[in-house]
Formats: sequence, structure tokens, C-alpha cells
Amino acid sequence: MGLLTGTGILVSLGCAFFLFPALVGWREKRERKEKQFRPVSSFGIERLGLLALKAPSLVIFLCAAVTLGTAAWALRVKLNNDPRRLRPPGQPSLVLEARVQDKMEEGRDTIMVMARSQSAEDALEVQGLLMNKFEQAMAEGRAISRYESLASFVPPPSQQKRNLEWIERRANGITNPDRVEKKLKEALREEGFRAEAFQPGLKMLREMLANRERMTWKQLQETPLRALGERFLQSKGDAFICASYLHVEPGFWADPKGEEFLESLKAIAPDIQVTGSKLVQKELENLMTAESWRLLGIALLAVSALIYLDFRSWRLTLLSLLPVALSLLWTLGLMGMMGIDLNFMNLVVFTMVVGVGVDYGVHILHRSSESGMSQFETGLVQVSKGVVLAALTTLVGFGSLVLSGYPGLQSMGLVALMGVGFSALIALTLLPVLLRKRLRKKSLS
Repeated sequence: MGLLTGTGILVSLGCAFFLFPALVGWREKRERKEKQFRPVSSFGIERLGLLALKAPSLVIFLCAAVTLGTAAWALRVKLNNDPRRLRPPGQPSLVLEARVQDKMEEGRDTIMVMARSQSAEDALEVQGLLMNKFEQAMAEGRAISRYESLASFVPPPSQQKRNLEWIERRANGITNPDRVEKKLKEALREEGFRAEAFQPGLKMLREMLANRERMTWKQLQETPLRALGERFLQSKGDAFICASYLHVEPGFWADPKGEEFLESLKAIAPDIQVTGSKLVQKELENLMTAESWRLLGIALLAVSALIYLDFRSWRLTLLSLLPVALSLLWTLGLMGMMGIDLNFMNLVVFTMVVGVGVDYGVHILHRSSESGMSQFETGLVQVSKGVVLAALTTLVGFGSLVLSGYPGLQSMGLVALMGVGFSALIALTLLPVLLRKRLRKKSLS
């Protein structure tokens, strides 16, 4: 995005410096008759500076009050990169997804717990340990709707060994195949059924009770359950990758012990990774937050350096940056009041506001330094017309995103409207008041 934006601005700059003057000169040569001068219309907004100069104390007081008020609300703005909030709320796919999840009583978020093992037996052991953790968490009341684990179909080798030992100890008792078959036939006759009709099932039961061998992953792959098993366990070269799935409700993320539970899963075995859409979203939020503010700081430093090279004065540099700095703070405060969250789309707009909004203060500062104290108000009105038109075209261009049906683009448009609008407003009101005070002190000295 930065590459495309920067390239577009450079191309526009080249056209403004070379193509535009050539077109103007070509037009002047073709139309030799003298044309009447028409003043630029800015809908009277350019006179805001003159109104501000009539009540400077009031302007400074109002700006200070708004700054203090928005600073408190700016601290309440949250970062929310949930993709579902960036999509239209009535989108058929979202509605259908929510209905299916409600009907099936399934969690809205899925957590995948993956582990790497050297053998299939080790992978099954890890699956069993994870399943025990899941069941324990559900018993403790965690917001978990259900879990999926290969251990539900194929018990770990250690558990199979214990189960087989338990069956072997009772081979002459409750697990004796002859006794079990006899009891089942008696129960069937008592209920009025013909035991012969259930003979295939009874035969299978006898074989199961007589079996003293553990089920292995290789044996599972030779059965119709192979496709199901590969959803949980697959071989990758010399290693095996196993996965368990945990379906959680939204309340899981609000639980202060939820993150502690996820960390405890990693301690079960080496090379365990816990991932999911919500966890990836959190990681992206942290990354985007750090990157966005870092890039915003870089942009401010770069812009400050360029302005200083122009004015050769840190005081004028800070004055030119004042509209942008206050507009960013006011925008965050208004977002807090309106309940608009930050996301990875509208965060980009803040850097854009720095590049666009700083121009307004620079133009006014240049004109005031050229005109001096005697022609300050006249020069202010003239330069304000250009500032107003530049701000209005930017507001219309970026503000059109508000009309989008996509919430992510809408948030970008709203932030652009507030950031650019506040930058222009402060440049047209507060900045002239501060500039005239500075010019008066300079003239007196």
C-alpha cells in the first residue's frame, strides 16, 4: 500500500511540475484573448481565520478544552481486528454460519493444538494427555463446547495396556466371552427378541472381548476409519504431526484463566503449538499496533526533518505540526466517544493524515512569513482559499469510503474525515492566532 501510494504521489508531482505548466502554456498560445480573472470560491470558509483573530483567547480556550476532553476518551479506544466485524453484518454467509453454530451448539472459535512426535505411538500418547486436559477444563466450567481428539477413537498405548490388563484380570468373570454372550441372550429372550437374529453382533462382541492385542496406528490405516484418523495424525518425513481441536465459546476469551489454560497445554509435551483464528488475530493486533505506531513515529520524524529544512526553525516546524498532532488526538477521542474500534484498515489512515494534514499548516506559515504583520489578514484569506479547497477535495475523495457497504472501508472513511477535517480546522483557526502573536512579539522586539 505504501509503495502504490508513494508511486502515485511521485507521478502526480511529476505531472504537476512538467505536464501541467506545458498544458497551461499551450492553452495560452491558442486562446490569445484576455480572459477575465475569476476569484477562487471556497464557500466563505476561508474567513474562519479572520473570525478566529477577533476572539483569540476564546479559540485557544476551546482548543485546549477539546484537547483535554478528547485525551480522556482517546485512552478508551480499543484495537479489534475481528474479521467478522469488518464484514457487513447481514452477509448471508455470516448469518448462516451463526445459525449452524447455534443449532449444533458449537463454539464460535476453534483452537488447534498441534504437536510433533517421533512415532505414531508417542503422538497417540500426546493426544490422550491433551484429551484429559480438555475434559478437566470442561469439568471446571471453562467456556468449551466440545473437543475433537484421535484419543476418542484410538486410546493411547498406555491406556490400552491398562484396559487390557483390567480385562485380563476379569477374564473368568464379567469379561468372560461365554458369560457375556449368555447374559445378553437371556436379556434378549426376556424382552421377547429372537437371540439368533443378533448372532453377527454377538460374534463380533466375542472377538472383541477375546482380543488381547493393542490397536496401532498402522492397523487403523487399514480400516475405513483411515480418512478420519488422518484428520488428526499425519506423517511428515521422519516425524508425525498430530492435531486436536477445541471449540470454545466467546466467554472463553473473557475468562482470565483462559490464557493460563492454553499455556498449560504447551507444557504437556515438547514442540506443542497452540493456534487458531482468535490467537492469530491477537498476534496480528500486537504486531499491527507496534508497527503502526512505529511507522507513525517515523513519518512524523521524516516530515519534521523536511519542514525544518524548509523553515530552518524548530519553532515554526512545531507550529506546522501542531494541527496534525491535535487532529490525531481529537480523532482518537471522537472514536472513543462513538465506540469506533481501531483495526488494521483504519490504522493506516493515521499515517496518511500526517502526510496530508501537515500541508495546511505549511501553506499558512509560508504566506504569513511572506506577507508580514501589515498584510497578515489579507494573506491569510488568500492562502485559506487554497487550503479549504485542498481539504474539501481530500475529504470528498477519502470520505466517499463512508458510503461503502463494507464496515472496514467505512471505518477508513470516518477516520479520514475526522483527521483531515480537524487538521484543516485547526490550521485555519488556532494556527493564525498563534502566528499573529508570534509576529507581534517579533515586531516589538
